Amino acid sequence: IFIFGGIGFHRFYVGKWITGLLYLFTGGFLYFGVIIDLILILKNKFRDAQGRLVVSVNKKKTLGEEKARRNIMLKMLFSFKGRINRKPYWMMMLVVLIGVIVTSVINLVTTGEDSGIASTLFFLIIVWPSLAIQVKRWHDRDKSGWWVLISIIPIVGTIWTIIANGFLTGTESSNRFGENPLKQNKKVIS
Repeated sequence: IFIFGGIGFHRFYVGKWITGLLYLFTGGFLYFGVIIDLILILKNKFRDAQGRLVVSVNKKKTLGEEKARRNIMLKMLFSFKGRINRKPYWMMMLVVLIGVIVTSVINLVTTGEDSGIASTLFFLIIVWPSLAIQVKRWHDRDKSGWWVLISIIPIVGTIWTIIANGFLTGTESSNRFGENPLKQNKKVIS
């Protein structure tokens, strides 16, 4: 929902065409609507166009498993502890890219400038989760979270950050920040 929510994909999917179009042209009401929809989905209170609840098809999950999954997502987005692999990093970078494009278009249409209130609001919403993801990615490389500051260096710092976090693998075994997240995922699946 974070990736396609800003263009109203989930609204079109459940038959809510009018709000889908509104989301499409307003970036999901500046992503506030997307966040509200995400909360409704997580609480199993999101409804389709006919008023039916949209719930998970997998009935095997217990309430405890749902809470555990939500806690994992909250820790991934808001905690600076632990490690993550490259996939969550790239997902966050995609969310940031789409958000920047959508808010820039909104600002251009409304004010004639590429920066404004929409970009500022999006930045305020995304800065903490983005930093948390980057810090945990540096942890996966067995580096301090303070390495996130290297991106302050113009051009070189950004390129270094993208290469180190986006393309290079983390340490294979456990490091001072925790177990290898790829091995943790395999344990959970099997």
